[in-house]
Amino acid sequence: MAKYDDGFKRKVVEAYQNGEGGYGTLAQRFGISHFSLVRKWVKIVEKRGFEALQRRRTKQHYTSQFKQNVLHYYLNSGDSYLDVALQYGLPSGDLLQSWHQKFLREGI
Repeated sequence: MAKYDDGFKRKVVEAYQNGEGGYGTLAQRFGISHFSLVRKWVKIVEKRGFEALQRRRTKQHYTSQFKQNVLHYYLNSGDSYLDVALQYGLPSGDLLQSWHQKFLREGI
């Protein structure tokens, strides 16, 4: 997957906020591989602001208990990976998805 810089993401989200098109239209206009990336960036900005689009410079470590709490919430809420990740301050739904897959393979 291509990495997009913070300024590019901001430009795409601002275009969405200005009513310049929907997720698919903007993905096509800006040459983004899939509309879901645009949707993800918009959701992140709506929940946590533009600062949340910036890449973290240091690796974050999470306790086992924290991961269990997040997974428990995810499994019982019916929310998407991204929605739960945003609620718990995780950088992406992909991280939660990897925890979930590991849980399914290996258990707690």
